[in-house]
Amino acid sequence: MTPRELTQLQQKWTHSFEEDNEQEQVFRPVNFPFNRSRGRSQFDLKENGDVASFQLGRNDVPEQITGSWVIDGDHLVLNFHDGSSQVFSIKEVNENKLVVKK
Repeated sequence: MTPRELTQLQQKWTHSFEEDNEQEQVFRPVNFPFNRSRGRSQFDLKENGDVASFQLGRNDVPEQITGSWVIDGDHLVLNFHDGSSQVFSIKEVNENKLVVKK
């Protein structure tokens, strides 16, 4: 990952499920003009390595979990304080779009 791509990655991303396909998930910056939806998952990658993830919880209320993130080759690894983790294989990243393999 180039330094520029790393900088572009450091923002709040929202799942743009309308753009997903069988092989890929697409995330857009939080200010992207999304269609109305009941709820979208998000994660916020901070420059200092912290991450906050927002998932739709009970009664459609967003729940936040926090932790840290690292880049391992072409993988984005999210490690949360509750012991869970997520690993995304990055296919494309720029300031307007993040595409990961499913």
